Amino acid sequence: MLRVLSVVLLLLLPIGSRAETGPRPAAADLEALITRTMRDWQVPGTAVAIVRGEDVLLVKGFGYRDVENKKPVTPRTQFRLASVTKSFTAAGVAALVTQGKLEWNRPVRETMPEFRLYTDALTERVTPLDLLSHRTGLPRHDSVWYYNRELPREEMIRRLRYLEPNKDLREAWQYSNFMFLVAGYLTGRVLNTTWEEAVARLLFKPLAMSDTNSSIDEMEQSRDHAEPYQKDKQEVVQKVPNNKVGSMGPVGMINSTAEDMSHYLSMLINGGRYRGRQVLASADVQKMTTAQMPVGPSDPRYPEMGEGHYGLGLSVTTFRGHRMVHHDGALDGFRSHLAFLPDDKLGIMVLSNLGRTNFPVALSHELFDRLLDLPPANWGQRYFNDEQAGKAAEKEAEGKGYSPRKSGTHPSHPLAEYAGHYEHPAYGVIEIGSAGEQLRIHYGHLDVPLAHFHYDSFEFLAVPVPETKLRLRFETDGEGEIAGLSVPFEPLAGPIVFTRVADPRMRNPAFLKALTGEYELGNSVLSIVLREDQQLLLVQPTGQTLMLDPLRGTTFRVKERAGWSVEFKRAADGTVSEAALYTATSSLLLRRKP
Repeated sequence: MLRVLSVVLLLLLPIGSRAETGPRPAAADLEALITRTMRDWQVPGTAVAIVRGEDVLLVKGFGYRDVENKKPVTPRTQFRLASVTKSFTAAGVAALVTQGKLEWNRPVRETMPEFRLYTDALTERVTPLDLLSHRTGLPRHDSVWYYNRELPREEMIRRLRYLEPNKDLREAWQYSNFMFLVAGYLTGRVLNTTWEEAVARLLFKPLAMSDTNSSIDEMEQSRDHAEPYQKDKQEVVQKVPNNKVGSMGPVGMINSTAEDMSHYLSMLINGGRYRGRQVLASADVQKMTTAQMPVGPSDPRYPEMGEGHYGLGLSVTTFRGHRMVHHDGALDGFRSHLAFLPDDKLGIMVLSNLGRTNFPVALSHELFDRLLDLPPANWGQRYFNDEQAGKAAEKEAEGKGYSPRKSGTHPSHPLAEYAGHYEHPAYGVIEIGSAGEQLRIHYGHLDVPLAHFHYDSFEFLAVPVPETKLRLRFETDGEGEIAGLSVPFEPLAGPIVFTRVADPRMRNPAFLKALTGEYELGNSVLSIVLREDQQLLLVQPTGQTLMLDPLRGTTFRVKERAGWSVEFKRAADGTVSEAALYTATSSLLLRRKP
């Protein structure tokens, strides 16, 4: 039975097995290590849980959960787990497999008929095992959900059919948040509920995780929760907004505490048992912590770590010769790290409210060294130096003026001509606005200025802190019109192309009706009419009709004629006085009859 011995490290009595014996570092030494590492990395607050066997050795908060108001971190301070959530989602699926409600190798489509990927062949083959081991062939495409936070879960899943994979099924390991979204939704579907309710029923309640939830609103209403922080480019720690992507819950939206996570760690370390109850079948834990897909060789900077593999919602490797299971979590303003050594029955959870940092990993490795009585490997300093070296390289290149920018260039069109709506079936709609000499990009919750980079390329601030920028490029068609734009949202898939679409007002019945009437073309008369379904038509003297599809402004594409379009011209009073018919070989005036 789990015995919470203290909020600080207590000495254990040896009972004769590797799992229950080990060095006994002093509590003060461990706390000094945690405090020193926090100071080195400028971490506002952290909470740490250490579990050995069925005993909680340490569960304690350090620093501030709210810097501005000097509110301290406690063992019950809620932090965002971010991608550590994935192990909960995998555990939920595993529980349903044990109950006979799902099968690891049965295609997802058989349980969830609406599930569709880019090709039918891929759709029909993907299984729950593929979803949870990042081997579907689909790269991340995280901008779809990161910027479109209000999209319902069902719509996120529907858009998957428009994302082209860059690898074949089971060919390579590629991290995919979307596949865990599907796995979580599948869990809720099988239990006739939501993923949130399913994970609470299967894990939170039996593990007595009373301060754990899957709602950022619920977390923010708690009296004891951490605020998010990140460093800017000047290495100044700043408070940042909370990332509220509720629809992506199964991917990384669980919020928890050091105290609650000590329960979860204990369950994983002890083969699914917690306080005498079998919460997960031992076979399920074994499945989750067994390599399902190779990730790649170890980082040569850290030879103490073995080759990387991925189990189900958890990574599998070795740490200085000890088998290790772990997972990182990263969201704006938060980093977390769960790690345990199954053969040593030793686990550590580090929660922090500083984003974009390797602090939790470095600290957990330092703690493992102390707890295993291994020679110091100076993890904190090494990770910190490597992080700083990367930032220094960026600053040095910037200082020397190294940039792909071509100087002395200018846009090919007046800025107003770039304004409009651009659409991708999965990524959604980007709106480019124009005000004087300034363009703006509006995409989901993103609304920032565009700065000219060179030619028809512009850059924008994709993440305010630490000033991460992206570039987009406008594309011109054969008629010299701005026809689309591309953004490198997913490096593994190439630039994401957004096609220009008509302004929504061009489908407004009042707007369209104002264009109707008779137009003279030489001695002939053409008619522009509006059908009951709001389709604008060009009726030729012979009675033949051509469909006019909205293009931009007051220009419509002639659907049945390649290269043809009609542009309606407004007089000074705003009324339509004439139009121009552009064909592949000529331009013709259409004078509106009174």
